[in-house]
Amino acid sequence: NAGRHMTILLSGSAGHGCKQHQQGHKARFNITSFIYRARRPFHPGRLPDLVLDPFFSMVDVEEEEDEMSEEEKADKLKKLQEEASKKQVKRTKTMGQLLHSKGFLWIATYHNIIGRWQQAGNIIHLEAEQPWMCMSREMWEDTESAELIYKDIKQKNGKEWKYTDQRKELVFIRQGLKHKAIQKLLDKCLLDDKEMEMGPEKWEEDFADVDKLQLSLGDDDEEGEEEEEEEEE
Repeated sequence: NAGRHMTILLSGSAGHGCKQHQQGHKARFNITSFIYRARRPFHPGRLPDLVLDPFFSMVDVEEEEDEMSEEEKADKLKKLQEEASKKQVKRTKTMGQLLHSKGFLWIATYHNIIGRWQQAGNIIHLEAEQPWMCMSREMWEDTESAELIYKDIKQKNGKEWKYTDQRKELVFIRQGLKHKAIQKLLDKCLLDDKEMEMGPEKWEEDFADVDKLQLSLGDDDEEGEEEEEEEEE
């Protein structure tokens, strides 16, 4: 499907254990899970617009809070809780009772960086984790890990994927499975055929203005600060 999604459904508390154990959990708690995989990046604007902002609360630690009074902090917390409650109702109606989701993802404007996805209840957190393995072949090609890493980089015919190990894999665990609804939402966030033809350089250039995620590795921030200091000098 040209890099589009592949969905794997698992029954049971987390998709592990024998069939009887899985069926028992499903019958008692109706807990199911599925894995969403795709070898196309997410659009940095559509992912927040269609999935993150409407259904979850992304909590960031803000420096401004240090200067806020206790009353202001309490008001802010109250507003966040009210907003989270509304999103929970909408999320449950659309997705089912989503308990937890986690995994890694590929964002078009961060072509070389693995994004980490962590969600529990109303709260979701996305962050930059590390470069993709294809960015540091010299570090692992002559090691015992090479065979395992190549499984992520190569297709069944032995040829490497166009974008090697760059991909996404998200696991969703919830009650009342509505995997098709989540799958449909995530599919809309993938780059389409025309956008895929643009390539990484144009992705970063053309999508920069709509990028709401602003992911970066700590080293990137430090390098940026050093460059600014040099320019000022």
